[in-house]
Amino acid sequence: MIWRDDAGVTCRCWNWRQCVRTRIAHETTSALFILDGLAELGPDGLVNAGRDLASQLAALHPGARLGWRHIDG
Repeated sequence: MIWRDDAGVTCRCWNWRQCVRTRIAHETTSALFILDGLAELGPDGLVNAGRDLASQLAALHPGARLGWRHIDG
């Protein structure tokens, strides 16, 4: 999976290693988190991980708008 904006193209697997441009900083106003589920997590593991991430983000940033989509493949 890749995505692009006016500044360039990036991929989800190596985003954290690519550059300063794609990191999350205090000035960040929009972010996308992609969680990949593994069989070892069990049927609810991925959903629980997403809920935990959302809960922690909401606690760190009250008033943040959060949304998610579970794609079952």
